[in-house]
Amino acid sequence: MTNFRLSCICLAICLLAHQGAAQSGATTFGQVNMGTSTTAAITVSIYEAATLGAITVVTRGAAGLDFASAGGGTCTAGTAYAANSSCTVNVVFKPRYPGMRYGAVLLADSKGNRMATVYVSGSGQGSGLRFLPGIPTTILSNSQIFPAHLAVDGNGGVYFVDTPFVSESLTKVTPTATGSTQSVVGSGLPSPNGIAVDGAGDIYIADSYEFRVVKETLSGGSYLQSVVINIPAATWPSEPYGIAVDGSGNLYLTDVSNKRVLKETLKNGAYTQSVVPTSGLNAAYGIAVDGSGNLFIADTFNNRVIKETLSAGGYTQSTVAADLSEPWGLAVDGSGVLYIADSLNSRVLLIPPSAASTAPSTVGNGLTYPYGVAVDGSGNLYIADAGNHRILKENFSIAPDLSFETTKEGWTSDDSPQTITVWNQGDMAMKFLSVTYPVDFPQSPSAVDDCTSSTSLATGQACNLTVEFSPVSPVGTSASVLLNEDISLVTNAASAAQQVPVTGTETAPSPVAATPVFSVTAGIYPTAQMVAISDATKGATIYYTTNGATPTTASTKYSGAIGVVASETIQAIAVATGSTNSAVAEASYTIAPPAATPVFSPAAGTYVGTQMVTLSDTTKGATIYYTTNGEAPTTASAKYSGAISVAVNETIQAIAVATGSTNSAVALATYSITVPLTASPAAGTYSKAQTVTLSDGASGGAIYYTTNGATPSTASTRYTGPINVTGTETIRAIAVVPGCTTGGVSATYTIK
Repeated sequence: MTNFRLSCICLAICLLAHQGAAQSGATTFGQVNMGTSTTAAITVSIYEAATLGAITVVTRGAAGLDFASAGGGTCTAGTAYAANSSCTVNVVFKPRYPGMRYGAVLLADSKGNRMATVYVSGSGQGSGLRFLPGIPTTILSNSQIFPAHLAVDGNGGVYFVDTPFVSESLTKVTPTATGSTQSVVGSGLPSPNGIAVDGAGDIYIADSYEFRVVKETLSGGSYLQSVVINIPAATWPSEPYGIAVDGSGNLYLTDVSNKRVLKETLKNGAYTQSVVPTSGLNAAYGIAVDGSGNLFIADTFNNRVIKETLSAGGYTQSTVAADLSEPWGLAVDGSGVLYIADSLNSRVLLIPPSAASTAPSTVGNGLTYPYGVAVDGSGNLYIADAGNHRILKENFSIAPDLSFETTKEGWTSDDSPQTITVWNQGDMAMKFLSVTYPVDFPQSPSAVDDCTSSTSLATGQACNLTVEFSPVSPVGTSASVLLNEDISLVTNAASAAQQVPVTGTETAPSPVAATPVFSVTAGIYPTAQMVAISDATKGATIYYTTNGATPTTASTKYSGAIGVVASETIQAIAVATGSTNSAVAEASYTIAPPAATPVFSPAAGTYVGTQMVTLSDTTKGATIYYTTNGEAPTTASAKYSGAISVAVNETIQAIAVATGSTNSAVALATYSITVPLTASPAAGTYSKAQTVTLSDGASGGAIYYTTNGATPSTASTRYTGPINVTGTETIRAIAVVPGCTTGGVSATYTIK
């Protein structure tokens, strides 16, 4: 790729006289919680005699932000101050956003010229709720520009270097109520590259092939140009390219040709140069400094970004991002979140400030060769999208509006789910108190790493809002209705709930096709079955599966009865024009031969006296269940475990049950039990009278008898004791026992 520096060589050298006033120190307010403030008296040193015209307190050049005058102090407008005198200005620091904030106290003479500058800084302590993706806005678009370097002041003014096609100047884009205006801030710059804005709103430009740094100071309503750093000739060829400024006004430069990083320490209006120890640089083009004085360096041709961590006055080098493709511009926000313009990968990376945070994220869409990045005081990102000839702003503080495709009531949109990432741009933990999804835009069941009411995010950490459009609100008589609802977030980052807008058009639901019906009820069958499928919806087409898969219109189309010869499950849907697909109908069939029918021993019949009936079955492993109460046996009936005593008339029914078989047919056996009745002594001829005893061998019965030849019945004489036979006679008797067949006996006795 063509190196910018080869395209930026200018032959003319513009010599500029020093203009502006000396810096007279720096003051830090330390850490101040969001929503609170602190006040300090700032001492201002005045090095040249002048009459004080105005006192201004600014934040990156803008009044009325984090730093403001508290009134009072000894610096008084209209007072003539002698050279090397001093006075005080009371300054209040009330951070509007979390992280490091930069400002300045400015004294101007009666003509508006800068008399003195004191840098101020402080850190707002709190959490900062931000969204990814950001809301993109095009700040400037022009096919004739190739923006390469960016900086932003406290008023939202965007400064850029147009390299290499147009520029020997620095251009400012100033936002207005109706758009923006452009103006030239610095001219006569043969090779402008890196730019930076300090707490006073002054601009620094690395004029590479003039081996110098130029400062543009806003004074008296216009910018005054001065050379603040000249690289010593002894180090030429030297190429100051990237530039950054910290809260004390110190400058940091990448010296590309000498493969080094320079620090220019500001004290009493003069800079002292030192070399920041680094290792292995190869064309370091971009540089940024965070609120702790740590440096981030784009080691461009090594395709990495390194960090020089400041500790005990020294630096320790580490790699924060590798496997890049020519990273150029860098920016770091007040909480330490780093942005990298990974140019040849056409992306910008967001790098959290600590290992405890989430992995890098890609921000910005549709970029082509982004070279410069900058961050404003609100934490919003600006991108020099060089290949697309434009400057973009990514606003992270406003939730993007998620819009979904038109969807029928009761359905889920084809473009669901959609995800918004919520991240903490503050320097304290952001705690969620509640996350509420609206009824028509519920949280997706496929959500991963979603924000919940118990989520806590460290600086740079993120969670997701994964939402789908599944409208359930009644459409009524309208053909469609536009739904505008909000996901509500309550966190400790804001006093009020943050709303995330979601929109989608809901249409009336289509009628649902009737669920298919199977001609054979699901169940267990001993033989193959022919299963027909029908549907009540006119013109419906049925699709079915037998492999366990849910049927779709890509499944087998039903055309006739399905032969079920083995165990299987049929699932089917009905599809009809103008209707929603039916619910899935399902029927499971088990085809298994029946177990053998149980066998009784002895067989059914009429027997005299109690019988012991055994049951058996030829099916291996079969279990037999039986009843004696006339009901059909089931597996809830008595389980056969041994011979059954049949003492009265009784019917036994039994089935055999075996794994892998259907239940057997019901076996049935009816037993008729006749009560045995005997006479003693036995019938015969005797020489003397006999006493005859009748016995039935059963309990609970009764014996009835006659001696006159008549057939006995329950109306006959009831036997209560032995019968005395003194002559020839015939005793006929019956035994009546409940549940048994009546037994009888006839005995004739002859007495000689």
